Amino acid sequence: MLKIGLTGGIGSGKSTVAKVFEIIGVPVFYADEYGKAAYTDPKVRHEIGLILGPDVLTPTGVNRMRMRDIIFNDEDKLDQVSAIVHPWVKEQYDLWLKKFSGYPYIVREAAILIESGAWRSCDQVILITAPDEDRIARVIKRDNVSESSVRQRLEIQITDDERMKYCQHVWHNDNRFPLLEKILMFDNYIRA
Repeated sequence: MLKIGLTGGIGSGKSTVAKVFEIIGVPVFYADEYGKAAYTDPKVRHEIGLILGPDVLTPTGVNRMRMRDIIFNDEDKLDQVSAIVHPWVKEQYDLWLKKFSGYPYIVREAAILIESGAWRSCDQVILITAPDEDRIARVIKRDNVSESSVRQRLEIQITDDERMKYCQHVWHNDNRFPLLEKILMFDNYIRA
């Protein structure tokens, strides 16, 4: 079974590409969703509370906006939180992989596939890119946030040029070339 990584910056369209893979019958592990679920784990919540303070905790998880405000302005705290969440997500991924071992390939969708080092466990990596203005507009619409908030998030992510160093495939989501065609061609190539 091949393990395909799928990544891209915020608003690039990687989740849409992942959904298409899922529609055509490819198992997709949504690392970002598992990352959010990590905060509902009592052990993870406890450790996060020790690092960021108890006011970040809610009865069933964390106040994500409050947590974002802290970790996006304190790289040390971001690293500490990542050191708790990333191993939890990897554990979930390993369990998930066992369920889909009979498939020709799976897709691991993750915004920080490169930054977390998870790309190393992939046989190939696909990068989805898009113009910054398109990305900003998508995130504003999706998350109902301000442009400055999105730009702040873009600034702390690595660039597409940095991501490209780790990727075998780069798909541009700029409304010029249909991504569906690329996905289907990739699927045919892998299954052949």
